[in-house]
Amino acid sequence: MKVPCAVVLTFTLLSSVLGWIGKETVEIDPEYCQSSDPSVGKLKVGVSRLAGRCVKATCTPGLIIYEGCNATGPPPCRFGKEDLSKEHPHCCPQAICS
Repeated sequence: MKVPCAVVLTFTLLSSVLGWIGKETVEIDPEYCQSSDPSVGKLKVGVSRLAGRCVKATCTPGLIIYEGCNATGPPPCRFGKEDLSKEHPHCCPQAICS
């Protein structure tokens, strides 16, 4: 009971600091995940890649886990642009504070 609670707490804390986490349930296949999002397409189990934007998609049997960027920052800051030449989370927009 303690391990699942620790995992949930860790994901909650990370998502509040680093961004958001989502999931897509897919047909269970031991080798691949087929996303309904055309920008993700077919992923091999255990493989992660950017989903056409700074969102990391990771395939696990029966589930694709998505990790996105934090959408808020301290006022009066704004965010720059994504840098898709970098891996997640380094592709996330940086806060620009004046």
